[in-house]
Amino acid sequence: MLLFFYMKNKNFILGIVNGILFFFSATFISSSTILPVFISKFTSSSFVLGLVAAIEATGWQLPQAFVAKYLEDKKYKKFMYIIPSYIRFGAIFLIAILTFRVINISHYLVIFLLLYSIYLLGGGVAGISFMDIVSKVIPPRKRGSFWGYRMGIGGILALMGGYAAKVILGEVAFPKNYALLFLIASISVFIAISCFSAVDEPPEMHIKKKRSYKSFFKNGIDVFSKDKNFKTLFIIRALYALFFMSIPFYIIYIKSSFSLPDSYVGYFIIAQMTGYVLSNLVWSRLSNRSLNALVIRLSSICLFLTAISTILGVKFVVNYLFLLVPFLFLGMGITGMNTGYLNSLLAIAPEENRQLYLGIFNTMLVPFLISPPLAGYVIKYISYTGLFIFASVVAISMTVFSFVLNK
Repeated sequence: MLLFFYMKNKNFILGIVNGILFFFSATFISSSTILPVFISKFTSSSFVLGLVAAIEATGWQLPQAFVAKYLEDKKYKKFMYIIPSYIRFGAIFLIAILTFRVINISHYLVIFLLLYSIYLLGGGVAGISFMDIVSKVIPPRKRGSFWGYRMGIGGILALMGGYAAKVILGEVAFPKNYALLFLIASISVFIAISCFSAVDEPPEMHIKKKRSYKSFFKNGIDVFSKDKNFKTLFIIRALYALFFMSIPFYIIYIKSSFSLPDSYVGYFIIAQMTGYVLSNLVWSRLSNRSLNALVIRLSSICLFLTAISTILGVKFVVNYLFLLVPFLFLGMGITGMNTGYLNSLLAIAPEENRQLYLGIFNTMLVPFLISPPLAGYVIKYISYTGLFIFASVVAISMTVFSFVLNK
């Protein structure tokens, strides 16, 4: 009976397990919690901390238009998921191994940033193939549940991961504590990749003839100018990229304001994952009903509350528990935005032009995604408060544009 259920729902199940494990791995290499604190061990530069967030954002988006164009005339695309995905596993695994011996490695931070870039670029190269396969094997009426199960169950595991991170950071000496976190992440990534590699990919029904990059990008510009929903969603996602520049600095600001030990990072992870899990029950159901614009609207409000509660929490805190509130809202906002805009984009993109829509959308975002290092200058010449006020204004702007979106 179980075997019959698995075979009938094989792609759905493997895709969910893939997401759960990637979600779990992200707990141990998170750009909003673990990495900012880890990088601060090597440098106090806000520019470098922002650079890590920029690498995360651009690594996924930058290669996608080029990969999309390359895949247009391919009947099967899974190979473009498998190869770069195992390369990214190799990068994160090597980070873990090197971190065990970080004290004996000169220029460690440079090597870390290089390998981290490879890890994220690998995800970007694999991303178009992944999204294309998902759009073919997961029907629209199930996509909300698909992303919901990935994020929901992954979030529950991540809650346990947050507790594990707290224990490891508190009980194991530096740098072995962070090396152990990265090793757990790499093992989880390996299993996740192996699961999705076993998905049965149906052949492409709309194979396009080869065309030049000039023609590809020209068609992409035409889409941007003529498709109102596409343009509106792009503006919202670009604003989200600008909001993203503040994300590495919430934990740095709170941690430094109260001189909290590294083990407290585990509490922030647990709070963020709680936000993921609880809100995901709402986001997935709304998305299944094609209410992606509403998901984006509500999650934008959560991001606004993240920035505002951080300012109020530090200035007027009466209990340390209140410091967890921004991360609760951050978890709610991030999972909502990711669910809402991804499903909205898949709904907007016509099947015969799916690669064009996905590739152009993601690559055009790159100029906005390199903004996080600028946050360092905002902090240096204005203040953390100034950065978070800017982030709150951006979040409100996202909310306003979500009323124009109807997909």
